[in-house]
Amino acid sequence: MKLKRFLVDIFALNIFVACSAFVVEVLVSGISLTVFWQGRLLMVIPNIVTVEPYDRTRQWVGKTLGVWKSRQLHQIVRDTIVFIIYRVPLVFVVLTLLGAPVSKVVAACISATIISGFTGRPYGLFLDFSRRLFGVR
Repeated sequence: MKLKRFLVDIFALNIFVACSAFVVEVLVSGISLTVFWQGRLLMVIPNIVTVEPYDRTRQWVGKTLGVWKSRQLHQIVRDTIVFIIYRVPLVFVVLTLLGAPVSKVVAACISATIISGFTGRPYGLFLDFSRRLFGVR
């Protein structure tokens, strides 16, 4: 993976996840801004580590799904599957490392699965937009 694309992917992932997490964690759940930013900072490293495997998995899932009559539906399914595969385990690992009770970890993983089901394609669109914006593919 080229360095510029890698950096654009890191930018896109961290911006998208921070914005969507802000809505869920601060506006809906009432978490303080301090705790929100601590969580975002904690997630930077896992996001960096997973950005390249995420892209490879996204490409692989896209090829594995084959050719669909509806390209848009193909992209929705691809991005949703891959976003769930990568985001939910990160939620599990981070909360477990932070010592959250098992019940809270399970609840968070279920919530993350549902939310990821709705945010996978918007992230895919934002990722593709960011790549075009910075001239990478």
